Amino acid sequence: ANTVFDLTIFDCDGVLVDSERIYNEVFREQILSLGVDVPIEYLYEHFLGKTLKVCIEQVEGLIGAPVPEDFVATLNTRTHAALLAHIEPVPGIRKALDQLDYPRCVASNGAHAAMEITLGQTELAQYFAPNIFSAEDVARGKPYPDLYLHAANTMGVEPNKCVVIEDSATGTTAAIAAGMTVIGFARLTPAQALSDAGATVTIESMANLPDTIEQLAHA
Repeated sequence: ANTVFDLTIFDCDGVLVDSERIYNEVFREQILSLGVDVPIEYLYEHFLGKTLKVCIEQVEGLIGAPVPEDFVATLNTRTHAALLAHIEPVPGIRKALDQLDYPRCVASNGAHAAMEITLGQTELAQYFAPNIFSAEDVARGKPYPDLYLHAANTMGVEPNKCVVIEDSATGTTAAIAAGMTVIGFARLTPAQALSDAGATVTIESMANLPDTIEQLAHA
């Protein structure tokens, strides 16, 4: 029996679906079209887990000008097409979800439209629907706690009874600010960065998720 958690909250991109690489490759090409060549590593470091608004502000800093009027619309169109063509579940996530029997939900800085594609194409939506929450549902996305508090509130669970699975420092910061426990998924973000942001423990494979939750629940 679970002694601590009444809810597991999953970030979406990079935790459930292997979308970060796709987002960043499309984003990089789009920035390149404005004449700025940014290494993909830079995008992982600075854009991972951030809202689109924050990413766009960073791009404007890089190019020293506002992005063109159609930048976001084009980015979304290209991203959705790339996701439809290439999205895969994160390795081991389906098996991990099959082994977890707690109530669960998704809380993502990503848009509902993108999650409909990513969770739909990978057939992971069925594990969570209708409890899929986006930064679009709250005033402020991660790193603020609003989205995680909204998810817990909607699910009727106290924040201190929630365990969050996050792959970005931004998301980890948000969950910690909400008073939750975080398991850091260190696949694209170094484990140390997730620990520094407040993750209690980090894992590098989803195969370890069920046992890690159990260990935390009985710690």
